[in-house]
Amino acid sequence: EGAAGGVPDDALAAGDGEEAVADWLDRHGIADGWRLAPTLAAAGLDPAWLDAAAARVGAVALPVVLPWLEASLDLAAALDQAERSAARVSALVDVARSYTFLDQAPEQDVDVEAGLEATLAMLTARLAGVEVVREYAPDLPTVPARGSELNQVWTNLLLNAADALGGKGRIRVRTGWEQAAVVVEVVDDGPGIPPEHQRRVFEPFFTTKPPGEGVGLGLDVAYRVVVVNHGGDIQVVSRPGETRFRVRLPTHGGAPGRTASTGSRHADG
Repeated sequence: EGAAGGVPDDALAAGDGEEAVADWLDRHGIADGWRLAPTLAAAGLDPAWLDAAAARVGAVALPVVLPWLEASLDLAAALDQAERSAARVSALVDVARSYTFLDQAPEQDVDVEAGLEATLAMLTARLAGVEVVREYAPDLPTVPARGSELNQVWTNLLLNAADALGGKGRIRVRTGWEQAAVVVEVVDDGPGIPPEHQRRVFEPFFTTKPPGEGVGLGLDVAYRVVVVNHGGDIQVVSRPGETRFRVRLPTHGGAPGRTASTGSRHADG
């Protein structure tokens, strides 16, 4: 981990820090890295810290995490002076750590609802105009998982729902458990997925977005994380006014049973 929070105290060091961060962002394909670098470097987030964050969050979610963190740090600096700003920076970095599971064991007992909340916090700007309704079950058990990977799943499902809504509508985030599995549902009230597309949504590179607006990997990543990496199941059922993505993750009691359902890539074989 780098020295998060240690702000350079002379212009030369600050310039070197910005250049190092900008180079790191450029190497990792982060758009507008030159714009993000000054704020990130000023907060003391050096390439070593960024390397650790990238290892935890993964390439898919990194372009979401870093712009959010930069915008949040920039706002904190604008609102507060030295002491209060430092406290805000620390709090913001804690949110980023929670989302990326930075400095934590790769696999552990994961609080799914805490991961959902961290993801929703990271996506605040992207969900602007959308009503988010939480329907969390009490006393939800933990799941043995790689937390940063699960947060990539929640990121992709929520962004998929937000894109379907076009900035206006409702997303319901539900949790529950059944048959030794934790269940998470992300439901939007958008136009729905055409029946001919529902069985293909988890295929790599399949997308209904216009060219340049999506590469069709988000739901493929979600499938691989849930089914391949964690032995779970992911399904989608959609009609006009309701699209429901349903994720089942095994608890310590065992893997969930697999059931065929419209849109389930597992059922497709």
